[in-house]
Amino acid sequence: MRAFKTLTKGEQVLSALRKTIKKNAAATELPLKGVRELAREYNVSPRTVVIALDRLEEEHLIRREQGKGTFVRPAQTSRGRDITLLLTYKTGQTLNPYPENFLRIAQAPYRRSGYNFTVRLVELVQPGAFIIELKRLLGPLHSDALLICAPSLSLEEIEICLHLETPVIFLGDFACDVPENLPYNQVTGDNYYIGAESIKRLHEERHLRELILISGPQDRFYYRDFTRGAMEKAAELGIVLNRIEPENIRSGCFSAFNKDAPILSAISLPDNVMKNIPKNRNLYHYRVQEQANIPFFNAVYDRFEQLTDFRRINLKLEFELELIRR
Repeated sequence: MRAFKTLTKGEQVLSALRKTIKKNAAATELPLKGVRELAREYNVSPRTVVIALDRLEEEHLIRREQGKGTFVRPAQTSRGRDITLLLTYKTGQTLNPYPENFLRIAQAPYRRSGYNFTVRLVELVQPGAFIIELKRLLGPLHSDALLICAPSLSLEEIEICLHLETPVIFLGDFACDVPENLPYNQVTGDNYYIGAESIKRLHEERHLRELILISGPQDRFYYRDFTRGAMEKAAELGIVLNRIEPENIRSGCFSAFNKDAPILSAISLPDNVMKNIPKNRNLYHYRVQEQANIPFFNAVYDRFEQLTDFRRINLKLEFELELIRR
């Protein structure tokens, strides 16, 4: 599926010249072929080549000197690595805290020297909006890699991303199941670990016999992995674990459970759900700590250095349990 290979001739020339420049980057300036020679090589008009060279000069990849020619800038004075961070949000809503946290990689103290970040927000106004916007952006966009927030993507969108000319690193877990034979780069947190560790910490604090788990929709990989970790740890510790999903929470539904059983929620609950949770039950939710950004973003930078060595990095991130309601 080569969805975005319908590039104009100018875009093809620009892409080819960028690859040539990167391949031949050196410590000293190197001459580039003349306009007419490049036009013959790529079977385009001289004007198309000139437009491509104008763009490369803006990106500080080349230097043109009248009467002498065009030169590839030395490697150490090039513009560094250009990374585009692509985040999505639904019409009428703001960016939620999970993808919003990824913006920190482009800011101090997480941004590394030599990396230039461009942030693109994609409004999901209709089905297929992500694909339309991605296609629109990639025409004028030059990036060494794309960072894309994974949870909002469908399998079709994931497969299209994997066939782009620009390498992609997915951030966070996919909502859908992805075939194991697909080669991709991903950095995410270990949700099984967070689920299991949450149960362990609550047991150490409260000596649990019974717990209610608000698990989140099980068709999403994240919640399914969190739930599996929590259930297996509860079984290991001899804790009775009662699972309920947010859409099934109604007034009085918790009366079927032990009155002393606390609640652990794997999902941030909206107000219309919170009002149906008895105020006399302890309600816990986990929060990944800010210092977890350090190993997470370090893993992303490591992926930049090894883009062809496809790997899924699953990190055990630092988190704390918050008592939302006592």
